[in-house]
Amino acid sequence: MATKSDFSLSAEQKALLDKAAEKAKPVEYIETGNVGLDLALTDGKGLPMGSSTLFWAKPGSGKTTIVADASRRLIQAAKNRGEVFKVLYLAVEDSSALMTSLGMDEFIESEDFIYVGKQLCWRHIETFYEAVLNGYGKYNGVKLIVIDSVNNVLSDQNMKNSVADGDFGTKSRERSQFYSKFLPLCKEKGISSFFISQVRQKQNAGMYEDPNRAAVSNVDLH
Repeated sequence: MATKSDFSLSAEQKALLDKAAEKAKPVEYIETGNVGLDLALTDGKGLPMGSSTLFWAKPGSGKTTIVADASRRLIQAAKNRGEVFKVLYLAVEDSSALMTSLGMDEFIESEDFIYVGKQLCWRHIETFYEAVLNGYGKYNGVKLIVIDSVNNVLSDQNMKNSVADGDFGTKSRERSQFYSKFLPLCKEKGISSFFISQVRQKQNAGMYEDPNRAAVSNVDLH
C-alpha cells in the first residue's frame, strides 16, 4: 500500500510542476475598443496580455493610425475602470506630427503614454524593455510596448557610424537575438508588444495575403 511519503516530490519536480502550472494559467484579454482589431487579434476577445503582434503593410496603409488609436482606447478604458494601463511608444521615425493629427497630443503629454521619437538601435530597444520589465521609474506599469517600425531600428554598428542603411544580416541577427531574449520574459509578465513593419519591396508581397492593406498577425517567437 502506498504511503504519504511515496508521493513526496523533490525540489526539482516541484519546480517543474510550478512552471507547468504557470504556463497553463488563463490568458488575460483586454478589448482594444476597435472591433475590427479585436477580431484580427483573437476572434473578438481583444488583446491577449503578454502577446507579441506584428502589423505589416506598405507605408501609408494606416498601421500607425490603428496602433495609436488602440493605445488611446486602452489607456482611456483602464482609466474608466480605475486602473492604469501605460503604453511605451518607440517611434524610431519620429511621427509626432502624425500623432498630433490623430489627436494624441493630450496622451503624449500624459504619464500613461510614454512617447520616444528618435533613432534607436536594438541595444537601445533592449534598454527600454529592461526598464519596463523591472518597473524602473516612469516605466513601472507599462502594459504595451510599440516599436514603429522594426525596419528602421539600426544595428549597433550602424548607430555608432550614423549610417541609416547597413548590413541586413547584422540587423536581422540582432533583431532575432532581441526577440529570443525579451519576448519570453514579456509573455511571463503579461506585457504585450506591437511591432509595426513596412513592406517596401515587391518581392515581399508573396509573403502576405494583401500588402496594400494594414494586416495583423500574432507572432509566437518564444
